[in-house]
Amino acid sequence: MNIYYVIMYIGMTASILPVLSGIFYFQRLSPAFKILLVYLSCSMLSNLVALFFASNGQNNYIVFHFYTLIETLLLLWIFSRWQSAPLMRRLLLSGAFLFGILWVISKITLENFQEMDFFTSSVGHMILAFASVYTIIHLAHETKEKLLWESIFWVSIAVLFYTGGTIFIYSISRQVIHEVWFIQNIVVTIYYLVISWSFRIEAIRR
Repeated sequence: MNIYYVIMYIGMTASILPVLSGIFYFQRLSPAFKILLVYLSCSMLSNLVALFFASNGQNNYIVFHFYTLIETLLLLWIFSRWQSAPLMRRLLLSGAFLFGILWVISKITLENFQEMDFFTSSVGHMILAFASVYTIIHLAHETKEKLLWESIFWVSIAVLFYTGGTIFIYSISRQVIHEVWFIQNIVVTIYYLVISWSFRIEAIRR
């Protein structure tokens, strides 16, 4: 089998790992991490449905369109729960609301369900990148423990790596299709592995 397809299957099924990790540590998770598990379950389901469509020669882009909305809203909700400043919590929740409106308008006027949602996905990832950077900086100033032992830090790093990598890949995807999506699936796999680790850190810390 072509190496590109092997990596694709690994990337699209890697979401199973953090879901299993979250289920294993479920009783010791904080409410925000339980929401994170819900998000990852949606991610796993979306990936499996998209993989099923692709395996049967069907267009699976519509799955990613709706997944972009779910991912952005849930992750912003999670990040908002980790903010101590009420203003930042409101800002992230307002960002989620405005993104939802932008998503609907974009589907009506700009994007096609038969093609990749480069616009809304890029906007969502930029918002999430901002949320993750702010959370890391805030955590560095507020925590008295080593950052490496903070589960929120690992989630924020994973989201920043994932969103930053995806934005870069989108920017060059029209030039080198196979190589780009090969890298994208590696990025996604690393993302899920780090999220899996964050569940263990969260369980240990609690």
